[in-house]
Amino acid sequence: LTERKRVEEVLRDSEAKLRKQAQELEQQLIASGRLVSLGVVTASMAHEFNNPLGIVMGFTQELLSEASPESRNFQALKIIDEETRRCQRIIQELLQFARPRSADLSPTDIKQAIDKTMNMVTNRLYKQRIETSLVIDKDLPLISADPQQLEQVFVNLLLNAIDAMPNGGNLTVKAALKTASPPGVAIAVTDTGNGIDEADLGRIFQPFFSAKKGKGIGLGLSICDRIIQNHGGKISVESKPGKGTSFKIQ
Repeated sequence: LTERKRVEEVLRDSEAKLRKQAQELEQQLIASGRLVSLGVVTASMAHEFNNPLGIVMGFTQELLSEASPESRNFQALKIIDEETRRCQRIIQELLQFARPRSADLSPTDIKQAIDKTMNMVTNRLYKQRIETSLVIDKDLPLISADPQQLEQVFVNLLLNAIDAMPNGGNLTVKAALKTASPPGVAIAVTDTGNGIDEADLGRIFQPFFSAKKGKGIGLGLSICDRIIQNHGGKISVESKPGKGTSFKIQ
């Protein structure tokens, strides 16, 4: 009787685990179906928004070029210009998420890609008093990658790090030869910013999830994750609230 009860208990536990796995799989399939439908809708909407947004941006630029910085309307025009550009970036993210392009692989210099993206954000780093440190091994091998997509990943990670340090801090970018199999290059982008809550870490790469509490639509890191996976790599994150965050690619 004791053995029978033990077997029954094991079977109940097994059944409970299988039921939980089935429910999780069902939710994943529902979410996957929703994302496919959402991708079609967002792609259509993004195209529709692009035309009127382009007209607004064009007229704003024209008015800015004619306005004096001392005029009453100059600051308002600057805000319109900044916000329309932000809308344009959101539309581009939606389009890329809905219809990702395939990677165009070629021999790629990691140091060159990092230097290029660092130059893109130099002005923001200076404005927010962020000190930078580049630790890049010499003679890193060329890797098979899409340079444009890699630069997109680096820019996204750098901008996230900058946003996490509104009052200044330190940003470190490392690139080193990966010793573990398979061989390759390991990259880390580390900041001393606000950090990410532990409850958010497990969801940080999910589409439409943002740890920035109201800023952005939560597609940047999801796109980065997909790009790195398409390159046969993996991106991970480590963070402590108040102490900073480190994204690692390998």
